[in-house]
Amino acid sequence: MVWLEEGWNISERAAICRYPSSNCILGLPGLIRHICLSITTNRGISIGAPLYFCQEKPMQRWMNIVIVLLLTLMSVATAMLSLSTLSDRYSRIISDYPQQSRSIFLTDIAQESSDSALDLLKTRVAGAHGAIIRTDSKLADNDEGAACGYLIGVFGDAQRHPDDMRLTAFGSTVLDATTLSKLLRAEQHATLGLDQNRADMIADLPNVRYGTSVTVMQLDRLTERSGTVNGEYRIIGLSQSQYDALVSSLSAATGISTERLQQPLHGSDTTDNLQRTIAECLLAAATILLTVILVLGAYQQFSTLGIHIMLGWSRIGYAWMVYRPMLLWSLVTLPIIAACVFWGVTSFPISGQLTAYCLTHGIVVCALALLAACLGSCVFLTVHPVDAIRNRISKRGLLVVLVILYCCSSGALVAGGTAMDSPMREVQHLSAIRASWSPYRSMRLLYHETPGTNQSSFTGQSSEHFKETYDWYSSIAGQKGVYIANMTHYNEDNLQSWKAIYHAAPEQPFWQLDASPNYLTDQGFAIPQGIMNRTKRGERIFLIPDTWTARQRTAMETYQKLDSEHNAEWKGSIVTSYMKHRDISFVTYHPSVKLFTWNTDGTLPNWTTDPVILVCTPENMTPFEGENLSAVGLENSMIKLSEPAAQRYTTRRYFAQYHLEDNNPQYIPVDDFIAGLTKTATQTIQFFGLAMAFLASLELVLSIAMCRIFAATYRTRIAVKRLLGYPLVSIFAPTFLTVILVSTISIVIAAFIHSMSAFAFTTLLAVLQTVILLSDARRIATKELATMIAQE
Repeated sequence: MVWLEEGWNISERAAICRYPSSNCILGLPGLIRHICLSITTNRGISIGAPLYFCQEKPMQRWMNIVIVLLLTLMSVATAMLSLSTLSDRYSRIISDYPQQSRSIFLTDIAQESSDSALDLLKTRVAGAHGAIIRTDSKLADNDEGAACGYLIGVFGDAQRHPDDMRLTAFGSTVLDATTLSKLLRAEQHATLGLDQNRADMIADLPNVRYGTSVTVMQLDRLTERSGTVNGEYRIIGLSQSQYDALVSSLSAATGISTERLQQPLHGSDTTDNLQRTIAECLLAAATILLTVILVLGAYQQFSTLGIHIMLGWSRIGYAWMVYRPMLLWSLVTLPIIAACVFWGVTSFPISGQLTAYCLTHGIVVCALALLAACLGSCVFLTVHPVDAIRNRISKRGLLVVLVILYCCSSGALVAGGTAMDSPMREVQHLSAIRASWSPYRSMRLLYHETPGTNQSSFTGQSSEHFKETYDWYSSIAGQKGVYIANMTHYNEDNLQSWKAIYHAAPEQPFWQLDASPNYLTDQGFAIPQGIMNRTKRGERIFLIPDTWTARQRTAMETYQKLDSEHNAEWKGSIVTSYMKHRDISFVTYHPSVKLFTWNTDGTLPNWTTDPVILVCTPENMTPFEGENLSAVGLENSMIKLSEPAAQRYTTRRYFAQYHLEDNNPQYIPVDDFIAGLTKTATQTIQFFGLAMAFLASLELVLSIAMCRIFAATYRTRIAVKRLLGYPLVSIFAPTFLTVILVSTISIVIAAFIHSMSAFAFTTLLAVLQTVILLSDARRIATKELATMIAQE
């Protein structure tokens, strides 16, 4: 029912009756039509009249659903960031434990003196009623490079130093003197936190799920488990004089200088960059979409806004009414984030500091939602009530926001395309390698190993695993299909570096091939039997092309002698016959046989006839070459196996003879190796492709939104121009100009930085946007023209 004032004429009554009275009863749109009509008929509105209406929700239902989904996605992304940051902070806390201590670094300790060095260290510290803490990285069994936590070894009198031995994190005590004393009094296999057997765990420790974990055990157990005494030992309870005396005694016992015992020779830092990057991308994308939806929704509320302002509402009050549900839902995400974080940390008590940490990260979602709401509210602050009711929308605010977002989306698309170039080039590169390596596609290379029980070898503390691999290769060296073949190209930069180290270097870039005698023979390169016999006795024999000048040969011989002597000083588990006798010889040969370079650099040749050749056997290797037998990769792999040799010598039973079964070395054909790398690169391309598709969709939505906002602003002008036969590009000139200009700039930038992926994406998207805009513009213009004719 609609109530009309007295004095309305027949035409006005007929006009008002054209609008169904049920609209006024059903909701706010009816009231809007009523007021708009009263304005056009110059009649006032009786606010006190019994005009009944119920308030309609400001946001359309689909917008509300999308907003809730986006806020939930933002909360999940924030929770991922929180857990990643929490894991990194926990790692730093553990790696710095204990903070009040003095360190001793045992590195390259000879096997025969390792037990005595550790006993000396323990005896001196026990005599001073001190304590020792050693922290090793714990690696995941499924990925040799992934650190998943820490192993802590403890020795000494923990009760004497309760403050120094306490480890706290996020307001909770992880370790204290009482718990550590209980561990030290228990059996040797006892642990705090889960290690390999739950039955050995006497107490659980806080960990981060899928992140940092910590296990504490007795120092002797850690040394036994790692297989080495090498590591950093942090000493508590010794005075400066006692510490200096201990360092001097260890130096005398091990032959290592006091300076090296007090200085680290390596370091590491591990962060989960992939998880953090994914979370940051999700959060940024969701925030952009939320902002776009809120701004577009604000423009859809203009007519409603005008009525509310005329009824006495303030713009800020109306904005609060519109965005209040969204802001309240952002507060609901706080417990969602907290629940995710509390689920991600195991055995951590809920402390005030951890709760504050969750709330701090949860406020990020609230702040981003508030920022998006503020941008949407800016639209309400720039319009006059009558203009809003009559839908006279100022294009400046929204169009500026849309253009800015459109430019940002285009920039992100170019950046994504640039990032995508790397895996694309990798796939092309691998295809070229597959073609050039086709003669050796069935040859097997080392693809992957797991740490197993040799975790200290994979963290650089021990060479035990390298010794196991060396022993395994020594048992099969010279057998049919078992080769050493590794070719390296040394360029001018390498030569300059060697001059700084050895004060001598070869005079020109060269290839060096480290090859077993049977590999050279199978390639048609004849090796005299006398040379083979000498290499098996430990003599290092280098073959130098006779096409080189005498000066070039002399420079090469000088360098190879210095380099071999330097590498022979490398202390480790591998000891060869060469290291005992240090015999080196040089023999010239005439280049005639083409040798494959095992090269993955497309700028270098795949074949050469004049490399410097080291006739390599297990007996004449240096420790450097012996440890490189475990190298992984197309270019780095030293050991090459034929199919029959791999089937015979890489069985689990054969590996077990050399304690390699726990490492599960995988020797796969070159073709499969390249296919695996190609698959990884392809998956990366797919990930970037999804991100690019999302950005492209966002850019299309923004361009369509600009077109429709322009149409809503200039309806009459569009209808008239369409009636007069103007072309669509002229009618919607600002929209087309923006799209064409930004697309052109993106294409030029992509071409300037030589990004093929970005160039292709931006070009195709520019064409697609033009086609879609033309179609949408034709439909809008036709609709506006039809509406104008119907009204007339």
